[in-house]
Amino acid sequence: MPQGCVPLLNILVLIMLNYLNELKSCLAKLDLNAILQIIMSLKNAKRRIIFVLGNGGSQANASHLALHLTQAGYRVKDIMADLPLLTALSNDFAYSETPQRILEKTAKAGDVLFVFSCSGKSPNIINALTLARKLGMITFGCLGTDGGRAKSLCSQYILVPSSEYGIIEDAHSTVLHLFDRELKRV
Repeated sequence: MPQGCVPLLNILVLIMLNYLNELKSCLAKLDLNAILQIIMSLKNAKRRIIFVLGNGGSQANASHLALHLTQAGYRVKDIMADLPLLTALSNDFAYSETPQRILEKTAKAGDVLFVFSCSGKSPNIINALTLARKLGMITFGCLGTDGGRAKSLCSQYILVPSSEYGIIEDAHSTVLHLFDRELKRV
């Protein structure tokens, strides 16, 4: 091994261990009652449409949840998955308005909006949650950091106490797998 590689490898191992320890700590702090409450609410919403929404890695988690909900027999609309509609609305209006414009045309009272957000501050997430509440929708969130403004707009939420987006998204992925395991037992 070339000279200087061993200290570099030790640093990389420490970085990985720190990440895994923070993830483990965040998972241990998850509010299991909040997770159970959302699972029970989802079971009660089986006849409703569940809309999912996120940005970036959080959108990947939202799409992943949509997959599991669909497999469990739920009717699901992944708001950001319809690329032609998304780009048309973003072009005609603004990206921050796109999800709310889709909800205006397709959602109704009693339907569910489930958002994933690391910051809880993204304008498109806030706009969608605000409209969802006006429409009488049930609003759930998988949030990070302090929950941002989204926390106060969610009927129920799960908060990952970290400011590192990778940790938050990994914890959200774990939560959606917990949902999947329980909802398949229905």
